[in-house]
Amino acid sequence: MSFEEEIFQKTKVDFSSLLPYGFHKEEGGYFYCKDFLQDEFSACIHIKDDGKIYGQVIEKAFNEEYLTFRYKDAKGEFVTKIKEAYLAILNDIKKHCFIKETYCSPQTNRINKFIQEHFHHLPIFKWDKEPYKDTASVFEDEISHKWYAIIMSISKKKLDQVTDALIEVMNVKLDPHLIEEMIKTGKYYPAYHMNKKYWVSIPLDDTIQDEEIITYLTMSRNGIKNSNSK
Repeated sequence: MSFEEEIFQKTKVDFSSLLPYGFHKEEGGYFYCKDFLQDEFSACIHIKDDGKIYGQVIEKAFNEEYLTFRYKDAKGEFVTKIKEAYLAILNDIKKHCFIKETYCSPQTNRINKFIQEHFHHLPIFKWDKEPYKDTASVFEDEISHKWYAIIMSISKKKLDQVTDALIEVMNVKLDPHLIEEMIKTGKYYPAYHMNKKYWVSIPLDDTIQDEEIITYLTMSRNGIKNSNSK
């Protein structure tokens, strides 16, 4: 994970604050540049119209990107100063131009909003130890406290064995026959960390439309409610 990805995770850009902060509009997004370390280096930040953030540190004497500070094994007082100064610039941008979000993925935040508005439930972060601290939460019935949705951040490799990119997924509880049909489509996966007969994992990376996800989420929620009345 890059410095930019780490600092700006669980945030969304407030585009109305960019120009007052000092960004200027350019084709496809916004650009900001700030000199540091006695004007020997320049931090250049690009925020695309889709909210994605890219950053570079330019060594002005050579007009080239300085990459050494990004290496994990980079050591030394000079490299540390560059890294600290650049991170301070990023954090100041985050403070003034970004809004805190509960989750990393835009789709996850939209689903979270739907749950709060329609089911009136907030996510519960039950775990206080890594790797699930601040990355895994549950939504539960207010009477029985049974879970009907679990959101967690995991490596996608745990689902498809292909890529190790981090992804947020939602586990919901459904009829086993329906789960079998869902998995056959190739869009859904056997539940991660739950009983695979009754739970299914849904990737929250915009590969599936919100409306389709909400249908299964609602079925899971209704299943818990109906079991309470039996």
